[in-house]
Amino acid sequence: GRPEYLPVLIGVLKAFLDPLLGAVTMQTTTCSVYPVVIVSGPISKQIRLNSGYGCLGPDPAHPAGASIGRALRLVQQNIGGAIPGSGTMALFGGPARYTNIVFAEDEDGLPQDWKLLSVERGFPAGTNIVTLHAAATTSNINAARASTEKVAVETLNRFARTMSGNYGNIFGEFNPKSVPGIALFPRGIAGGLSSLGWSKEKVQSFLWENSKVPWEVIKEDSVVFATGEEKLKAYKGKAWPLTADPKNIMIVVAGGEQSGHAYWMRYGPGPITPTSAEINLPANWSELLKKAEEDLGPVPAR
Repeated sequence: GRPEYLPVLIGVLKAFLDPLLGAVTMQTTTCSVYPVVIVSGPISKQIRLNSGYGCLGPDPAHPAGASIGRALRLVQQNIGGAIPGSGTMALFGGPARYTNIVFAEDEDGLPQDWKLLSVERGFPAGTNIVTLHAAATTSNINAARASTEKVAVETLNRFARTMSGNYGNIFGEFNPKSVPGIALFPRGIAGGLSSLGWSKEKVQSFLWENSKVPWEVIKEDSVVFATGEEKLKAYKGKAWPLTADPKNIMIVVAGGEQSGHAYWMRYGPGPITPTSAEINLPANWSELLKKAEEDLGPVPAR
């Protein structure tokens, strides 16, 4: 890890230790859950953190995400005691647990009428922010496009079906602020949706409505029904929504410049709600960036 990564790691640890993230549960559960870190603000470009093609890694031209995520995992393991079979009882672990997932919001690819994630979370535009959530599984959404209204609706329906078929632990932490997962749209799809009149809020509402789990499925799933019955008693006899409010569905623009695929990262046990923290820069920040350019060359395009 390079010295210019450290302010981000410190911000990540602040958000990780926020009680609302439920780190104790995330550390110890039998579920193979791991932190997902999203960085917003100019610092992501400055430290060469990927927001484009291959943003979830690996990418040798943008190594910051792997280094920061690995550092967080070592803290979880060596300080937090998340050793398999003792501190963590995750049955399977998984490849994402080596470096967790750390990437940047594609601010350059964000449609003008879509808000940045950090702004949605109450921070001024241009502020360096980390946002943490927890994921247990990920799903690639194939043939995702937004060239016409018909194609856009097909894509969003395909996305919603994936969400509803992968409800996992979501109902166990159902509360007014619970976030069922992170939806990633590359700039090609985000721009296409925006040009067709789909605001972020409209996309969230569509996914919320069309990802509800049918009552026939819920009542036959004894574990999920027992977990969520009290929390969702108002929905008895009805389809269960994945979250109390459509705006709780986190949508982030990231990935390559084209369309073709989208990505769903489903909630893993721990968070009551995602957490965020501001990144504080040291007094010698400009010197650190100058040294990085001397060592690594100009910041590559992404």
